[in-house]
Amino acid sequence: MVKDKSSDERYVYSQQILAREQQMDELTSQKQSIFQLLDNLDLENRRWVYRMQELTESENSDIGVQRQMEEICGKSDYISRLIDHDREDLTYTFSRSVTELDETRLQLQRERNSLPWA
Repeated sequence: MVKDKSSDERYVYSQQILAREQQMDELTSQKQSIFQLLDNLDLENRRWVYRMQELTESENSDIGVQRQMEEICGKSDYISRLIDHDREDLTYTFSRSVTELDETRLQLQRERNSLPWA
């Protein structure tokens, strides 16, 4: 019986491929968690502004209160833009990382598949 001389190497490649796939899964999970946190932050920001508007509705005739509310709304809009910007940056970074891991995984598969079977 002929021993497959490449089986150990194929096993090492398979383990490396599996590790890359697990890293890709972990990145996807982390991305979802971070996006959930950003969504929650954005929601809380909007709730806070809405609550502030409710509290100041009765005093809308006061110019000082109106200016404060405009300032609060401006800050809230700024926070929302920061969250959107962070979401875009994270999407790009996660996408780039997953692409790099996938390219490495594919290269490892090609190398593993090129090994002789006898």
